[in-house]
Amino acid sequence: MFFLRTLTFIHFSIFLLISFISSCNCLHEKQKSQVGLSLIVVNEAKTPKELQLLLESYPEIRPEQFMLRFKSNSRFDDWIHAYPSQMAKSITYFPLNSSRELVTELFTFWVNKSYDASETYIENELNDSPFRDAAIEGMVNGLKSDHLSTAVAWAHEISDRSKRYQLLESLATR
Repeated sequence: MFFLRTLTFIHFSIFLLISFISSCNCLHEKQKSQVGLSLIVVNEAKTPKELQLLLESYPEIRPEQFMLRFKSNSRFDDWIHAYPSQMAKSITYFPLNSSRELVTELFTFWVNKSYDASETYIENELNDSPFRDAAIEGMVNGLKSDHLSTAVAWAHEISDRSKRYQLLESLATR
């Protein structure tokens, strides 16, 4: 009887030891990846593409971390104006809810800078993207004061029915 209790205790002790070692190893890997991620100096990146490539080298990075690293770059606000296509591509790595407003802002500016480039980006890069409606809303916002008929045409492209009607109504009451 004593032998069985000792054997059971040994098995249980080994089980606990293995569990402890594996959890420590997992924690160590997580801490190691966090340390590596925190060592990224985001202000060294001169362009959005450069920072995106740097961050993509960390496959464990979550969308929230990607966005926070991006927004912490001192050039972030300037990049929207200087590199709209690179920013549009990088924003797609951000969490969906946090990036829709930013996509709208980006395309509101971009359509005035280059209608052709912003239109081409939507048509070629955002066909099946959850960001397409936000980009189109930005196009509508950017066009409505000087090119109302084009803004109306773009508003008809929005797939979200309530958003489409809301934009069309706002354009009709101008």
